[in-house]
Formats: sequence, structure tokens, C-alpha cells
Amino acid sequence: MSTVPFRDILLAGAAGDAIGYVVEFDDVETIKENYGPHGLRGPLSLDGSGEWLISDDTQMTLFTIDGIFWSRQRGDALTKGLYRSYMRWYYMQTGEEPRRGQKSWLKKQPYETTYNLAKDHRLQERRHPGMTCLTALRDPADRSMTQPLNDSKGCGGIMRVAPIGLYFHGDPEAAYENGCACAAITHSHPSGYIAAGAMASYLALLCDGHTLRQAGKVVKEILRVKENADEVYDAIVAAEKAAANVPALRKKAGADDWWYYLPGLEALGEGFVAEETLAIALYCALAYSGSRYAVLAALNHGGDSDSTAGICAQLVTAEARRNRIPEEWLEHLECRDIIIDMADRLEKISFEEKA
Repeated sequence: MSTVPFRDILLAGAAGDAIGYVVEFDDVETIKENYGPHGLRGPLSLDGSGEWLISDDTQMTLFTIDGIFWSRQRGDALTKGLYRSYMRWYYMQTGEEPRRGQKSWLKKQPYETTYNLAKDHRLQERRHPGMTCLTALRDPADRSMTQPLNDSKGCGGIMRVAPIGLYFHGDPEAAYENGCACAAITHSHPSGYIAAGAMASYLALLCDGHTLRQAGKVVKEILRVKENADEVYDAIVAAEKAAANVPALRKKAGADDWWYYLPGLEALGEGFVAEETLAIALYCALAYSGSRYAVLAALNHGGDSDSTAGICAQLVTAEARRNRIPEEWLEHLECRDIIIDMADRLEKISFEEKA
């Protein structure tokens, strides 16, 4: 079995997403002004409901799981199942009339025995859906790494890829290839899908008992022989080097600052493009291994805070061998029920196929 239950990893990612969503697009000064000198320290309810709202990141992560289930049900290629599921999300987000032959995709599927994803009102809520995802799915053309739709390397591919890494746990090469294919459905720039493949490979290795440092060595070996992977490879190296400097920087930082804002994070970017998202998440996870403070550091910056925090939370939880995300971060998490249900099903079928 995986060293960490899939539900723990996906719940942690959703919690990081929900907290980061509160400050997404805010700069550091605005965060400090609104939440104090230490920044945002935990989840907040944005709509008065008491729930901690997920963003499009977790919505699309659930539809990635759905795509895996769909491809297994039909016996189709994984990318076909993923495309159908992402189109379900697209129609739910836009309210558009389904294209010819796609109306049945919004119906409850045979594998949906305890839920109905396309009818779940929580997944119809628009939570800053990425324009690249929407415009790519609006285009009816075939899409793949060899048939590009755009030149985007935004983080909309990497932020939804975690289930691919979990499903292919123990097989980093398969996780990489399928992670790339998953992201390339909407993001055609090589760095956009290669960063997603690298993230999937990290999770496949972490679930098999590797540490982040050990996983990084394997991922870099995979990237060394791939075309157009230099940008992602360099981002991983930069994150590792920056994290190696953190112990010395901690000693110089004031006690009020060091765990909420990591010196050097800004040099890695803002996280709006995929290789920067991965680099920031890795940097924080390596600097504060297995700690809630990694997630807080990954969200208190002037960039794509929900994506960097969500991915960081997945990494630290997968490495930790147990869920170190505080239970209070999960207590009122939106969609907690369906995340647990779908994660447990994903884990079950993944291990059944490997038996």
C-alpha cells in the first residue's frame, strides 16, 4: 500500500488551495495589511457560510479523478476520459449547451454510485477558473502534445495533476508521461505540461516511500533525457539550491517572520506559470519538510497562492507518511465528503490494478 492514504494527500491539497484562495492575487503588503505581519495563518470563510471554499484547482483535481474512472469504465485511453471529464467541468462552469454527442456526458455515470459530480452545485461555482482552461476546452479541435492549441505554460495543468501521480504510484515514468498528457489537453507550451509531468512523478515516488530529495534525483534523471525540459529542470535545481540556504537564513530572520515568508521565494517567480508553481512549492516543502509552515510560506507571497500552497501541501503530506496538515484546516473544508469518497475509490482501483 501507499505510505500515505490518497485521501490525506488530496485533502491536504484542497486545504492549501482553500487557504491560498483567500489571498490569491494579493501582493505581500496587502496580505500584511489585511492579516498582520505574519500573514494569513489558516483558513477563512469567504462567503459567510462557515465553509472554507475551494478554488478551480480542487474542482479540476476532482474531475481528473473522474477522468480516470471514466477511462476505466469505457476501456478508453486516459486522455479521452480526462477530456470528457474536463468538458463536464467546462459545461458546469459556463452553462453552455453541450455540443452534439456530448450531452450524455453530463448525466450520472455508472461508476458514480454515491455521488453525482455533474449535479453537485459546489462544483458549478466559479472560483476564478483559468482562462486558458476555458478557452482551450471551448475549442473543439483535437489536442495533444503533438497538436498544440496554444502557447500557454500557465499553472492550470499542474494544479490538477495530483491524481495522476497517485494512480501511477511507484512508476515515475508512467506518472510523468500521463501527467504531461493530462496537462497538454489545455496547455500546449512544453513547460506547461512538462512541469505537470514532473509533479506527477514526484507524487508517484513519494507514495512509494521516497523523500523529496530522493524523488528529486529521479525526476531530474527523467527530465535530462526529455526534449524541451530544460526550463522545468532548471526551476527544480533553483528551488533545491534556494532551500539549501534556508537554515542559515532562518538564524538571521526575526522570530516573527521566518516561517511565514521565506527569503528567496520571490526569486523563483510568482507561480502563475507552471515551472514557477512547482519551484515555489518544492522550495517551501524542502525548507520546512513535513510542516504546516511550508504551506503557510507557500501562500503568503504575491502570486498564485492557491496553486503554490495546494501543491506544496500535497508534497509535504505525501512525504510525511502521515497527514501533518492540521485537522482544524480540514474541519469545514468545502467538498471534503466527495474528496474522501473519490480519493478512496482511486486508491482502491490503483492497488487492485497493481495486485
